[in-house]
Amino acid sequence: TNLSMDTLAGYADRHPGDALYFHVLTNFTDLKPDGYISMLSERFPGRKIYVSGPLSKEITLDLPGLQILHSMNEVRMLKPGKA
Repeated sequence: TNLSMDTLAGYADRHPGDALYFHVLTNFTDLKPDGYISMLSERFPGRKIYVSGPLSKEITLDLPGLQILHSMNEVRMLKPGKA
């Protein structure tokens, strides 16, 4: 991703929330989607992680709080305060 983990952490510290959402379009340099999701889960414990996009089908993890959104309809169902 083009968003560094430190940038994301800085934003998350200033804008607390209970969930993170990523739409994964392209490959990661030196990292597979599972590795990135694992890093997110470790860096932001207790937050739900929602992932959609073409590369989400490569995620094989079964982590607490991780939800893979398989369709645009599932993405649309996410509403502020409902995560």
